Amino acid sequence: MADNDHRQVDLGFYVHALETEHQSLTAGVNLTTMQYDKNLSGFTYGHGGYFSPQDYVDLGFPVHWSGRTAGQAVNWKVDASVGVQHFSTDASPYFPTDPTLQQAAYDAASLAALLGLVNRYTDPVYAGESRTGVSYNLSGAAEWQVAPQLFLGGRLTFNNARDYNQFSSNLYLRFVMDRLGTALGRAPQVLTSPYAADR
Repeated sequence: MADNDHRQVDLGFYVHALETEHQSLTAGVNLTTMQYDKNLSGFTYGHGGYFSPQDYVDLGFPVHWSGRTAGQAVNWKVDASVGVQHFSTDASPYFPTDPTLQQAAYDAASLAALLGLVNRYTDPVYAGESRTGVSYNLSGAAEWQVAPQLFLGGRLTFNNARDYNQFSSNLYLRFVMDRLGTALGRAPQVLTSPYAADR
């Protein structure tokens, strides 16, 4: 895979709008900027198959609300954000690390056009693009203390982070090994896969 330098800056400002014994509410503004030297989002040899824009900006307005019931049997957290995002990517050769393979791709594209196998000649490159639109994120989780050592929880997430839309959900049972059990925290301790990106 080709080397690819990456730069990212995250800036945020948050205000505690509500803080009580059982609930917390924060709101703010968040700015994320990101740049990669090369667009390596393709899936051919030499690419990484990951989002690597040459310019990316996201301005969002996040809200976080968490708490638990007065009886302390159920807790929850909700994260929501809406904003605007813009990204652009450069065109990228199919084989950025191998000039011989890239030349072979050009030759094959030319031959296919010459023989009439395709309607028109197309360069063997991934096209660049530029998009601006609404960004959103909504995530909610809740946990119920079934017994002193046993918790039942779940989570739902919807977002359009970067260049894809994502939906995920999980349901879990958490068992605490301490025989005395533990008190329910103010927010759920959501169990997630170590292989899933948590945004």
